[in-house]
Amino acid sequence: MPAHLIQNSFQFIDSNGLPVVGGSVEFYEPNGSSTPKAVYSDKALSSSAGSTATLNALGMFTAELFGSGDYYMIVKYADDTTAYDMEYIEGEGSGGNAATEWDESVTPTFIDATSFSVAGDLTLDFHVNRRVKTDNTGGTIYGTITDSVFTSLTTVTVVNDSGALDSGLSSVDLGALRADNQSMPASKAGLIDTNGNEVLDVGTTASANAQVKITNGIDEASIESVGDNADVDLNVITKGTGGFKSNGDLVLTQKEEGSTSVGLSNFVNFTSIPATAKHITVIAHDVSCTSTPGAFALRIGTGGSVSGTGYQSVYSRSLATATTTDVVESTAYMLLGDGRAGTASFCGVADLYNVSGNVWVYKSINTDSAGGSLTALSYASGEITLAGVLDIIQFTTTTATNFDAGSVNIFYR
Repeated sequence: MPAHLIQNSFQFIDSNGLPVVGGSVEFYEPNGSSTPKAVYSDKALSSSAGSTATLNALGMFTAELFGSGDYYMIVKYADDTTAYDMEYIEGEGSGGNAATEWDESVTPTFIDATSFSVAGDLTLDFHVNRRVKTDNTGGTIYGTITDSVFTSLTTVTVVNDSGALDSGLSSVDLGALRADNQSMPASKAGLIDTNGNEVLDVGTTASANAQVKITNGIDEASIESVGDNADVDLNVITKGTGGFKSNGDLVLTQKEEGSTSVGLSNFVNFTSIPATAKHITVIAHDVSCTSTPGAFALRIGTGGSVSGTGYQSVYSRSLATATTTDVVESTAYMLLGDGRAGTASFCGVADLYNVSGNVWVYKSINTDSAGGSLTALSYASGEITLAGVLDIIQFTTTTATNFDAGSVNIFYR
């Protein structure tokens, strides 16, 4: 008589509706017999597990059990008093055999550590990406089919989750769910959380222009965009200031602080900069002053205060109406560009990079214009080592001249 799985996922509940915690189940010949009958830990029924099995804290068997034919079972509490008894009829039992996520096994022939063969053409069942469970001398091993070919036999190649097949290979179970032609509705062909909510939505049709493919490999897992189009973007959207993490460390985030009107002030501060920022972009648009300023500049700092020393900064300015070039240096600012007449407006972009620790370098390109005409072009670069983590950036001028128009914005990653 073939082996069958005995109530592996069945929870034993007493008359009070409570699980039989830490109890046991005694197995006997059917029809109320007092003759013990063995159960087994393997489908070959070669390794006896005795005639008594213990239950865990959920009132369930602690391991898979197999049997042959019918059984009479007595369920007992942890104190060895009887909770109830029942007849277990093969194919019916108490409501039938417990559901299992593995199909009935077939008998394989061992080939090597990652392959075996089965009789007949079973390539439709043993198809690529379907899960398998194998019983070996070294124990149960789970894997995924990577190849299935029929000649006179069906030869199956697998990638094992861990371990290797061995010459004691005795049975192979197929995962109940196929990897192809699944019965899952197209609207739910994603990942589902424990509350039944879809947490990943993927393309499900062959004609989809954009799909998401998740691959779990041996050494790495990958998420990639695929589909019929030649170029398919992968757009991952985080919430709020959330970013990407690797092993718990934030490796990428992007945030726009929002455009800030300069108003009648001689500086603009940005203070909501996270400690994880590695690249900061400052953008100035049509900033003008109440009178001719010195150079437009940045200052950065830690602890909410900007630093007024320690910079190594230089900018080069080329005038549109002359061939001369001015070079200006500073240890008090990150220079950006020249401030022309009060009617001129300043536009520019500066990028700050965290090299390591609290060392920051920057580069910028900026223009001055008046009446729609370019009057000067400036390039700048430099560095500074802060005493702590950068948490403030200030846009200002070297002469503390008040702004009267324009805006400044920053992005950080």
